[in-house]
Amino acid sequence: MPMAWLLPKHQEPRVDSFPSLSTINYWAMRCLPFFNPQTASTQPSSSATAVGDAAVGDANPLSSKMRYLAATNHVGTEVKPTFAGSSWVLQMKVGQRHLLLDSLGTKKEACLVVTLPP
Repeated sequence: MPMAWLLPKHQEPRVDSFPSLSTINYWAMRCLPFFNPQTASTQPSSSATAVGDAAVGDANPLSSKMRYLAATNHVGTEVKPTFAGSSWVLQMKVGQRHLLLDSLGTKKEACLVVTLPP
């Protein structure tokens, strides 16, 4: 999923090789309904620490499958805003903590290749 997230102002002086974890957490939370539509209304909308706290016992048989979300983000600065970079691949399964498989730094221009677990 291509994105154009802006880097939060409090993260601009950070080291470029690290991803913007607050941005990744925010979008992981926003994408939870794709992976667990049964509990979408019970998930907090702004708590980064809640990532991975999915509900257990979902009656949907598809919820037992491992799902993956790959997100790409624009890198660099255009006039004033700085884009967050931090492209990433996340593994999600209902009842389990979400796992960040790999990510790029805030200013890293690269093609992220991730081998998914069997």
